[in-house]
Amino acid sequence: MRFQSAVVVLIAGAVLPVRGQGLIELSTVTAIQGELGASAASSGLAVLDRTRLNAVQSEMRTIANQLEAYRADNAGQFPVCTRVTSQYGWAPGDQRFGHLWSFVNTPPSSPLPGNLQTPTAYMTSMPRDPYSRSAGRDLPYCYFVDRATGSYLIWSAGPDNDYDVDPIRDFDTASGALPGALRARMYDTNDPNDTDGDLLLTNRSI
Repeated sequence: MRFQSAVVVLIAGAVLPVRGQGLIELSTVTAIQGELGASAASSGLAVLDRTRLNAVQSEMRTIANQLEAYRADNAGQFPVCTRVTSQYGWAPGDQRFGHLWSFVNTPPSSPLPGNLQTPTAYMTSMPRDPYSRSAGRDLPYCYFVDRATGSYLIWSAGPDNDYDVDPIRDFDTASGALPGALRARMYDTNDPNDTDGDLLLTNRSI
C-alpha cells in the first residue's frame, strides 16, 4: 500500500495541500510564493513613491498659491530668493548643491520684497521636501524668481534625491537660459522607467 504524505504551505493567507509525491507542485507553489512576495514589496514601494509624489505636487501648489497672494499684495513682485547655505545640510555626492535657492528674510529697509512668512504669514511654516526627508536631508523646496519675466520656479529633487535643475542655467532669461532646457531636467511622472530629473512647478510655459 502506498501512502501519500500531505504538506501544508501557507501562501498569501490561504492554506494549500500539496501531495508528497508532487515535488514539482511544491516547487511551483514556492516559486509563486516568492513572486507574490516580490510583487507585494514592489507594489508597496510604488504606493509609497506615489504618496510622496502626490505630497510634493500638493505642497508645491500650496506654495504657488501663496506666491500669487504675496504678489497681489506687493505691487506685482514675488519674494526674493537666495542660494541655500549649508545650514540645510550637505547633500552627499551632490556637486550641484550650490544651485539650490530658497525663500529668505530681507531687512525692513530693503527695496526688495521679503518672503512668504514675514512680515505677513502667508505660510506659517515652509514645508520640507518629502524626498529629501526620506534621505535624511530635510531640505526645503527650492525656489527661484526670474525678475526679467516675473516668473517663478519651484522644484524638488525628485525620487533620485539629486538636484538636476540649475535655475541660472535652465530658467533665468537674463543669463541666457535656452528654451527647452528646463524640460530636459524634469522627472517624467508617467514613465515608470524614468530614474532621474526633478519635480517642477512654474508659472511659465516650458
